Amino acid sequence: MTRVLAVTARARYPETWLDNLLEKLDLGGDVEVRVLAAKRPKPAFDAEFAVMPPLPKPPKVEPAPRGFGARVWSRVTGSRPTPPPAPEPAPAPKLRERLATWCREDDRPVELAQWADVVVAMDDAACRSVWELGRRVEGTVFVNRAARVREALEAERVDVPAPTPPAGPDAADATMPPIADGPARLLIAPANYAGQAHAWARAVDAHVPGAAAQNFKDRRLLHPYPADLTVDRRRFQGDLGWRRAWREHVLATYTHVIVEAGLPVLGESVMPLEHVVAELRDAGLRVALLSHGSDARIPSVHAANERWAQYDGMDAAWVRQLEHSSRRNVEVYTSDPGPVFLSTPGLLEFVPNGTWLPLVVDVDRWHSDEPVLERERPVVAHAPSSKQKGSHHIDPVLADLDAQGLIEYRRVQGVPIEEMPQVFGTADIVVDQFGAADYGVAACEALAAGRTVVSHVSPGVRAHVRAETGLEVPILQADPETLRDVVLGLLADREAGRAAARDGRAFVEAVHDGRRSAEVLARWFENSAPAAVPEHGPSPHTK
Repeated sequence: MTRVLAVTARARYPETWLDNLLEKLDLGGDVEVRVLAAKRPKPAFDAEFAVMPPLPKPPKVEPAPRGFGARVWSRVTGSRPTPPPAPEPAPAPKLRERLATWCREDDRPVELAQWADVVVAMDDAACRSVWELGRRVEGTVFVNRAARVREALEAERVDVPAPTPPAGPDAADATMPPIADGPARLLIAPANYAGQAHAWARAVDAHVPGAAAQNFKDRRLLHPYPADLTVDRRRFQGDLGWRRAWREHVLATYTHVIVEAGLPVLGESVMPLEHVVAELRDAGLRVALLSHGSDARIPSVHAANERWAQYDGMDAAWVRQLEHSSRRNVEVYTSDPGPVFLSTPGLLEFVPNGTWLPLVVDVDRWHSDEPVLERERPVVAHAPSSKQKGSHHIDPVLADLDAQGLIEYRRVQGVPIEEMPQVFGTADIVVDQFGAADYGVAACEALAAGRTVVSHVSPGVRAHVRAETGLEVPILQADPETLRDVVLGLLADREAGRAAARDGRAFVEAVHDGRRSAEVLARWFENSAPAAVPEHGPSPHTK
């Protein structure tokens, strides 16, 4: 039997919490789990919980007696006594701090850690507590993530049951299909955000003679886009046999690898990104890094430079995590000796040594013959994919114009991706976003559909695209203060909107149909010697 002590600083628990823990551990049925918790769970779980004691109640502050205190003079009341202000209670420490203190000073957490074969932090807030226990207990394995428990136990030569075979259509075959032989064989992995890795791979196949490309994604990245291989999450995280076979396949098959968004390209691992990249390069592969956006867009820097950055309305813990991870990624991106590709030009602000690798859309799939701005009451669509779109600024303006009978506002959410061409293709105007000051896949898809696109795109992004392509970004500029006037202007001058829609379709055909992206990658293939360390040094944003 494997004994697991799970440490958590959670304040609330979903009903599936214990089931999710057992699935991540994947140690079979012969496992006993105890939980070291900051708070007692509701509902109750079929596991023993050791909960840290509550804070003692603060002492009651008695009010000052009448007539006590310094006398102050007032022209209205004359001389009168004023009671001293009540002392402010010290702020209560956070759950994570109290849990760490308990693990550092109390005997009960130590007893449980000595009982366990492995102690695992179930959340980031519990990592410090597990570290404190690791300082006090010998002979127990300490891990900061449930998915790494099997790997850690096997490394310590602890016998654990064989992993459960993954369920799903790809369970029987978790190997990549054959790739065409040639001097350049490219792997792009493991994110495939918005299907872009798959689209770039197909662009290489179609437009770079002698080159072939493939992509895979981890099923935990729940994006319903096609990929050459989708690896089940449990296999990706815990199947060491698959991971060894995948590593051997990568080293033996490909000449070039693009690592997306700083994610583990060889399967879930405790190795930092730099070590994985070094391992690939030591084996003779040419490696490039690629940023998709949030992995490099540092929230504090972006918010300081962009008035309409939308971080204030997001979960504070998530923003802190994003701040930490993006700064770490930018440190790697700006110091790596190889090429760094950027999916959108706005990311150059954070990774100045990067190279723009244009997004790719299937222009024919998004084509629409629906006329633009011919209806008396035009259809205006907004399809937010994240809170960074700034929908809380967009919705009130468009809803008000709808209530006045001037437009028909369609708020698009929860629509399957296969239905989006119909959604965009039947709109007149698509309002994209205000937060990123950039343009992404959704804007390109709306332009390919021949729609009039309204969004906030920074002057720097527009200038870079103009310098690279000789073309203007055909997205009409707006922000929360000007959106109403821009839409009303399109209603008054519909020909201007139709002209922008025509320019948008031509722009996507010239820049985002895959040919320009293939040219960028072909230059990398041709110049395959190891790159020198960039002279500009690390980005100033990483300080």
